[in-house]
Amino acid sequence: GTSTSTSTSSTNYVMNALGMNLTPAQHLAKAPTDNGLLPPPPPLPAALLAKAAMAAESYPPPPPFLPASSSSSSSTAAAAAAVVDSQDPTQFLVLENVLDCAAIRDERQRVELQQEVLGEVSSMGIVIEVIIPLPPPHVPDSAPSRVYVRMQEVKAAVECQRIMNNRTFDEFCICAKFVSEDAFFRARAGEWV
Repeated sequence: GTSTSTSTSSTNYVMNALGMNLTPAQHLAKAPTDNGLLPPPPPLPAALLAKAAMAAESYPPPPPFLPASSSSSSSTAAAAAAVVDSQDPTQFLVLENVLDCAAIRDERQRVELQQEVLGEVSSMGIVIEVIIPLPPPHVPDSAPSRVYVRMQEVKAAVECQRIMNNRTFDEFCICAKFVSEDAFFRARAGEWV
Protein backbone atom coordinates (compact mmCIF):
# COMPACT_ATOMS: atom_id res chain seq x y z
CA GLY A 1 0.00 0.00 0.00
CA THR A 2 0.86 3.65 0.39
CA SER A 3 2.79 3.25 3.64
CA THR A 4 5.14 0.71 2.03
CA SER A 5 6.01 3.07 -0.86
CA THR A 6 6.55 5.96 1.57
CA SER A 7 8.78 3.77 3.73
CA THR A 8 10.73 2.55 0.70
CA SER A 9 11.10 6.10 -0.66
CA SER A 10 12.37 7.33 2.74
CA THR A 11 14.75 4.39 2.98
CA ASN A 12 16.12 5.07 -0.52
CA TYR A 13 16.61 8.71 0.40
CA VAL A 14 18.66 7.76 3.48
CA MET A 15 20.71 5.21 1.55
CA ASN A 16 21.45 7.70 -1.21
CA ALA A 17 22.31 10.44 1.26
CA LEU A 18 24.70 8.15 3.13
CA GLY A 19 26.05 6.45 0.00
CA MET A 20 25.06 3.03 1.24
CA ASN A 21 24.90 0.15 -1.22
CA LEU A 22 22.13 -1.78 0.47
CA THR A 23 18.82 -2.78 -0.98
CA PRO A 24 15.78 -1.41 0.87
CA ALA A 25 15.14 -4.84 2.36
CA GLN A 26 18.74 -5.12 3.58
CA HIS A 27 18.60 -1.64 5.05
CA LEU A 28 15.33 -2.30 6.86
CA ALA A 29 16.68 -5.59 8.19
CA LYS A 30 19.65 -3.76 9.73
CA ALA A 31 17.65 -0.77 11.03
CA PRO A 32 16.28 -0.83 14.57
CA THR A 33 12.52 -1.20 14.73
CA ASP A 34 11.99 1.98 16.79
CA ASN A 35 14.91 4.36 17.12
CA GLY A 36 12.79 7.38 18.02
CA LEU A 37 13.88 9.35 14.96
CA LEU A 38 11.57 10.86 12.38
CA PRO A 39 12.01 9.67 8.81
CA PRO A 40 14.09 12.00 6.64
CA PRO A 41 12.29 14.53 4.47
CA PRO A 42 11.76 13.76 0.80
CA PRO A 43 14.29 15.25 -1.63
CA LEU A 44 13.73 18.88 -2.61
CA PRO A 45 12.32 19.57 -6.10
CA ALA A 46 14.95 20.49 -8.71
CA ALA A 47 13.30 23.90 -9.33
CA LEU A 48 13.64 24.83 -5.66
CA LEU A 49 17.29 23.71 -5.58
CA ALA A 50 18.04 25.81 -8.69
CA LYS A 51 16.34 28.85 -7.12
CA ALA A 52 18.38 28.42 -3.91
CA ALA A 53 21.62 28.15 -5.92
CA MET A 54 20.83 31.39 -7.77
CA ALA A 55 20.02 33.15 -4.48
CA ALA A 56 23.32 31.97 -2.96
CA GLU A 57 25.23 33.44 -5.92
CA SER A 58 23.69 36.87 -5.27
CA TYR A 59 25.26 37.17 -1.80
CA PRO A 60 28.50 39.16 -1.69
CA PRO A 61 31.67 37.27 -0.75
CA PRO A 62 32.78 37.48 2.89
CA PRO A 63 35.22 40.29 3.73
CA PRO A 64 38.90 39.41 3.55
CA PHE A 65 40.74 38.48 6.71
CA LEU A 66 42.82 41.38 8.03
CA PRO A 67 45.81 40.05 9.97
CA ALA A 68 47.03 42.23 12.82
CA SER A 69 50.18 44.16 12.01
CA SER A 70 52.84 45.52 14.32
CA SER A 71 52.99 48.88 12.51
CA SER A 72 51.12 51.79 14.03
CA SER A 73 49.57 52.75 10.66
CA SER A 74 47.46 49.60 10.68
CA SER A 75 46.33 49.88 14.30
CA THR A 76 42.76 50.58 13.13
CA ALA A 77 42.68 47.39 11.07
CA ALA A 78 44.15 45.42 13.97
CA ALA A 79 41.58 46.88 16.33
CA ALA A 80 38.78 45.99 13.92
CA ALA A 81 40.05 42.42 13.67
CA ALA A 82 40.25 42.07 17.47
CA VAL A 83 36.78 43.43 18.13
CA VAL A 84 34.99 41.08 15.76
CA ASP A 85 32.79 38.98 17.94
CA SER A 86 34.26 35.58 18.51
CA GLN A 87 32.63 32.67 16.71
CA ASP A 88 33.10 30.53 19.79
CA PRO A 89 31.95 31.50 23.27
CA THR A 90 34.63 32.95 25.51
CA GLN A 91 34.56 34.25 29.07
CA PHE A 92 34.81 37.80 27.65
CA LEU A 93 31.80 39.82 26.48
CA VAL A 94 31.10 43.28 25.21
CA LEU A 95 27.70 44.82 25.90
CA GLU A 96 27.18 47.53 23.31
CA ASN A 97 24.56 50.27 23.51
CA VAL A 98 23.83 50.00 27.23
CA LEU A 99 23.86 53.82 27.22
CA ASP A 100 25.16 56.37 24.73
CA CYS A 101 28.70 57.73 24.94
CA ALA A 102 27.49 61.09 26.31
CA ALA A 103 26.31 59.34 29.48
CA ILE A 104 29.49 57.33 30.08
CA ARG A 105 31.73 60.36 29.60
CA ASP A 106 30.35 61.50 32.96
CA GLU A 107 32.49 59.75 35.63
CA ARG A 108 29.58 59.44 38.08
CA GLN A 109 27.29 57.84 35.49
CA ARG A 110 30.08 55.51 34.33
CA VAL A 111 30.67 54.29 37.91
CA GLU A 112 26.91 53.83 38.47
CA LEU A 113 26.60 51.90 35.21
CA GLN A 114 29.54 49.70 36.16
CA GLN A 115 27.88 48.86 39.49
CA GLU A 116 24.50 48.20 37.83
CA VAL A 117 26.01 45.89 35.21
CA LEU A 118 28.04 44.07 37.89
CA GLY A 119 24.88 43.55 39.96
CA GLU A 120 22.89 42.34 36.98
CA VAL A 121 25.39 39.90 35.46
CA SER A 122 26.60 38.48 38.78
CA SER A 123 23.27 36.62 39.00
CA MET A 124 24.52 34.56 36.02
CA GLY A 125 27.84 33.52 37.50
CA ILE A 126 31.03 34.83 39.05
CA VAL A 127 32.10 38.12 37.48
CA ILE A 128 35.81 38.82 37.50
CA GLU A 129 35.67 42.32 36.05
CA VAL A 130 33.44 44.95 34.43
CA ILE A 131 35.28 47.52 32.30
CA ILE A 132 33.78 50.65 30.76
CA PRO A 133 36.38 52.40 28.64
CA LEU A 134 36.10 56.16 28.19
CA PRO A 135 35.27 56.98 24.55
CA PRO A 136 37.91 59.07 22.78
CA PRO A 137 36.98 62.63 21.74
CA HIS A 138 36.39 61.70 18.07
CA VAL A 139 33.55 59.30 19.04
CA PRO A 140 30.21 61.17 18.92
CA ASP A 141 28.07 61.46 22.06
CA SER A 142 25.28 59.58 20.28
CA ALA A 143 27.48 56.52 19.61
CA PRO A 144 26.70 53.36 21.58
CA SER A 145 28.71 52.73 24.74
CA ARG A 146 30.77 49.61 25.30
CA VAL A 147 30.80 47.67 28.55
CA TYR A 148 33.22 44.74 28.79
CA VAL A 149 32.49 41.85 31.13
CA ARG A 150 34.85 39.06 32.15
CA MET A 151 33.15 36.03 33.67
CA GLN A 152 35.05 33.33 35.54
CA GLU A 153 33.55 30.54 33.41
CA VAL A 154 32.58 30.35 29.75
CA LYS A 155 29.29 28.69 30.78
CA ALA A 156 28.34 31.80 32.78
CA ALA A 157 29.37 34.06 29.88
CA VAL A 158 27.12 32.07 27.53
CA GLU A 159 24.21 32.58 29.93
CA CYS A 160 25.05 36.28 30.25
CA GLN A 161 25.15 36.71 26.47
CA ARG A 162 21.85 34.87 26.08
CA ILE A 163 20.07 36.99 28.69
CA MET A 164 21.63 40.38 27.95
CA ASN A 165 21.49 40.31 24.13
CA ASN A 166 18.53 42.36 22.81
CA ARG A 167 17.60 43.40 26.33
CA THR A 168 16.36 46.96 26.78
CA PHE A 169 18.05 49.29 29.27
CA ASP A 170 16.83 52.91 29.59
CA GLU A 171 15.34 52.67 26.07
CA PHE A 172 18.61 51.32 24.61
CA CYS A 173 18.68 47.84 23.04
CA ILE A 174 21.80 46.00 24.22
CA CYS A 175 23.90 43.94 21.83
CA ALA A 176 25.90 41.32 23.75
CA LYS A 177 28.76 39.61 21.90
CA PHE A 178 31.71 37.43 22.78
CA VAL A 179 35.10 39.04 22.24
CA SER A 180 38.66 37.84 22.31
CA GLU A 181 40.83 38.00 25.40
CA ASP A 182 43.05 40.45 23.52
CA ALA A 183 40.14 42.84 22.83
CA PHE A 184 39.09 42.71 26.48
CA PHE A 185 42.55 43.54 27.82
CA ARG A 186 43.03 46.31 25.26
CA ALA A 187 39.73 47.85 26.43
CA ARG A 188 40.92 47.41 30.01
CA ALA A 189 44.06 49.39 29.08
CA GLY A 190 41.82 52.21 27.84
CA GLU A 191 41.61 51.51 24.12
CA TRP A 192 38.30 52.04 22.35
CA VAL A 193 38.01 48.59 20.76
